Amino acid sequence: MRSDSIFTWSFKKVVLSTFLITSSAIASTNNVKINCDLKAESVFQTFCYEKEFIKGNYENADKLISGLSRIEENQKVKKYIDTLNKHNKLDLIKYSYSLNRENRDYLKDLRIKNLDMDTIKSDIRYSRDKRDLWYNRILDSKKYSKYVEFALLIEDVAPQKAKNLIEIASKHNNAKAIYLLTTDDFSLYLDKDKKIKLLEKAAKLGNKEALIEIFKEDYKWISSIKKLKDDDLVEFYIKNEKFLKYNDKKHLLNRFVKNGNAKGIYLKLKSIQMHKYGYNELINNITKRFSSEKFINSEVKYNLSRYKDDILEKYIENNDIKTMLYFSRYGKSKLAIKAKKYILNKASKKDMFIFAQELAANRYHGAEESIKILEKLSNENYTPAKQLLMSLYLKEKTYKKEPKKVEKLANELAKKNNLEALYYGIVKLGAPSDLDKLSTKDFKKILSISDKMQKLGFAAAKKIKLGVYRYILKNRKDSPLYNGIKKEVQEGIKNNDALMKRLKYML
Repeated sequence: MRSDSIFTWSFKKVVLSTFLITSSAIASTNNVKINCDLKAESVFQTFCYEKEFIKGNYENADKLISGLSRIEENQKVKKYIDTLNKHNKLDLIKYSYSLNRENRDYLKDLRIKNLDMDTIKSDIRYSRDKRDLWYNRILDSKKYSKYVEFALLIEDVAPQKAKNLIEIASKHNNAKAIYLLTTDDFSLYLDKDKKIKLLEKAAKLGNKEALIEIFKEDYKWISSIKKLKDDDLVEFYIKNEKFLKYNDKKHLLNRFVKNGNAKGIYLKLKSIQMHKYGYNELINNITKRFSSEKFINSEVKYNLSRYKDDILEKYIENNDIKTMLYFSRYGKSKLAIKAKKYILNKASKKDMFIFAQELAANRYHGAEESIKILEKLSNENYTPAKQLLMSLYLKEKTYKKEPKKVEKLANELAKKNNLEALYYGIVKLGAPSDLDKLSTKDFKKILSISDKMQKLGFAAAKKIKLGVYRYILKNRKDSPLYNGIKKEVQEGIKNNDALMKRLKYML
């Protein structure tokens, strides 16, 4: 008997997870969103990702597709691939190795139909004939943005074909193509006047690279530069500050502050860092006007990081809970210790729970501390804490040390159809190596629980059923369950059930 026949698809992956995924009816509780993505792959995460996906959140689409493929939910996989294609988000699927051949081919065909450049790049890598075939397909498509993408893909190996595509696209007013005609890659010999005319045309059509180039030639284009979106304008400022006049620098920096652009605010602080009063006053005003999330989530290079730190330290002084949570992740630093102390003593239940979830995400260090916090919150009847606690009890195998405590919580949550609490009913029967010790009553209980989980929408539960059936058909031919299972498998094979067909050789 293989050790993974029943438990691999559920329990072993659950215990690697760092938090609870609740039943299908629950996506968030008491305004606390259960975070699906704490860096642990499991069937319970797949279940959670699916609920997000159905609501239009495609952030974890790649993990969802992979997870569903592993439990052979191939019709769902195809359906969700179609959904992503409809919303032009097929690029979210990074890895297709887990898909079955039919869905892998289906995905590839959609990408080819969409002229996906990553797919084309792979297809033409070692074949000149395929490159020429794709060149003709791209030409026939009349999609000029694709002309440009393909030209950049083949410029090193087929420069003349690439140039031809760029020239055609430029004649149809593709701004990027017009700009590329001013670069050395596509025009080695171009007089200055013609280059400027092309840059002006591309800039007027909205190409940012051309706009910046023409600005360097003629400062009057600063008025067009100022029309860029804040994020683009910040990047422009960083790279072209030396070309800007004092009043325009001042205008842009003040605009960044007014609009609350985090990186732009760091630039403003950098510009006044020598003026201690003005520097501190600006930070005070910023922390009063804007949410700390704006700065917590900002990504900056080392040369601007000190300004981010100074702003966040001010939020800490103001006891901003989001900043406290952010700093609480960072070990035993002075700010981390202060943040943890504040959270544990003065934070709301919700914020304490978020902190506990942060700890749970650190699978190597945080579980024990997280459990203590969650037990305190559970005793105060805070539902999300009970759900997360059930997950951590499984992960840490607490049921082996304190079974009564875990049993009590599992019984309470199972009444609310919590998946992991239901699954505990299987886990407590023993390890995979103990199957020979299980009675007919135990197997009936496993099948009953897996059926209930499946009815709740947890597709991976069918793997539990498959494991039980395989074991009984192979090792318990004298079991009262044997004939019923055999009959069900035979019926399933007649009805082309993929799961039952796997057991055909055992009949």
